[in-house]
Amino acid sequence: MKATKFALLTAVLVLLGGLAACSDDDGDGGGTKVPDPKEWHGSWMSAGDNVAPILVMVFNYDAVRVTMDADNTVTLETHVIDGAWTTTEGIYSITETEKSDVLAITLEYPAFSQEGIIQITAGSPDIMTLEAVQTLPDIGAVPRTPATGFGSDATLGTSNIQTYELESETVDPEWWGEWRSTGEDIAPILVSVFNYDDVIVTMRANNTVTLETHVAEGAWSTTEGVYTIATTEKSDVLAISLVYPAFEQEGIIQVTAGEPDMMQLEVVQTVPDIGAVPRTPATGFGSDASLGTLNIQTYRLQ
Repeated sequence: MKATKFALLTAVLVLLGGLAACSDDDGDGGGTKVPDPKEWHGSWMSAGDNVAPILVMVFNYDAVRVTMDADNTVTLETHVIDGAWTTTEGIYSITETEKSDVLAITLEYPAFSQEGIIQITAGSPDIMTLEAVQTLPDIGAVPRTPATGFGSDATLGTSNIQTYELESETVDPEWWGEWRSTGEDIAPILVSVFNYDDVIVTMRANNTVTLETHVAEGAWSTTEGVYTIATTEKSDVLAISLVYPAFEQEGIIQVTAGEPDMMQLEVVQTVPDIGAVPRTPATGFGSDASLGTLNIQTYRLQ
């Protein structure tokens, strides 16, 4: 009996750890996923007269594609006339504090960094204007700012302004958002061991997660962590790992579209090792011979 209760308790700890991170009070309660997509998220193509003259003159480029994702990663693809494509990956940050549609941008790639300004203009298609100069290694270039504006460099003029047309918008992963589990949606093991009657999980683009739990007739508790979801499986059931200060968990997650969207989660503690074996996309939900469906938590998108 003791062994059974211990197994249930560890399974619960596993499940709890599966979802935790930074909290955000900006939810609108209307089913909006977080974070809100930004107008620069997507794949942008520059070709022909849209390519900055300085890129044509110095590098002989005839096409440039930039893909900016919600996780602040950026892919830069450049094509040389009558040549091949070259790709480099990096990260970007955009300062949104200016009261202007011209914003400051920083781009960091393995071999160099750039700073400058960006502007998105809605249309058919949307247009992105970018003017950035190399800052690392330092070549003495001075980045344009929202205050100075495009083409304000006395030497470069408009020769360094790159214009892109939106090819396709990036799709935010379906697990981003605030998810709530109440009533019969709560995993039976959480009810029996912890007396939970409400669980809220918020998963964000920066791979942080906030887990809020409520004890029946008691108080709310919050724990924070980070998560990783493997998206390589050819299945809608994906592997998930969660890392918290005191423990780590692994298991599976599945999001099903609907009104509202539904999320199922089944995770177990792996660090410290308690001998639990995580479910995988191959084994599926409820396949643990001891736990069955007791450790499956169902959430609804808020």
